[in-house]
Amino acid sequence: MEIIITKANDEDYKVADEFLTLLIQDERKYDDSIDSTFVVKDFYRHIKGNPEKCLLMAKDDNKAVGFIYGYLKPLEGTKENIAQIDALYVDDDYRHLGIGKKLIDEFSNWVKENNTSKIEINVMEQNIIARELYYKIGFKDKRRTLIWDLK
Repeated sequence: MEIIITKANDEDYKVADEFLTLLIQDERKYDDSIDSTFVVKDFYRHIKGNPEKCLLMAKDDNKAVGFIYGYLKPLEGTKENIAQIDALYVDDDYRHLGIGKKLIDEFSNWVKENNTSKIEINVMEQNIIARELYYKIGFKDKRRTLIWDLK
């Protein structure tokens, strides 16, 4: 198995939508308010040609097995940009093989090419496996979002 990380092509946008649906459904483990019937459609097609957005695919023999999507945004209160990783997903059969790290590494190359030096990611507090990956790569806690559920 040789995993290749590539920029998304026209055929990859639909697959990325399918992966995002799986990611959202996977997050139901940590947030039961997520709609179990929610399906992503045509979310990624709009980013084509936008230099401030990055969609990368992990492929095994031309089969998509994971993806990462992120974008540049202004860093609040500064003149700098920060890159936001909005979604990272690896197919269940390909997890724990270093693919998530490869995707983040390639995304970080894109970030550097865009003269940005900071990457931000949001992760569910209870998603210990994802948090451990991010800490291992070098992410640090800088902020914490607290939510008060008044139900």
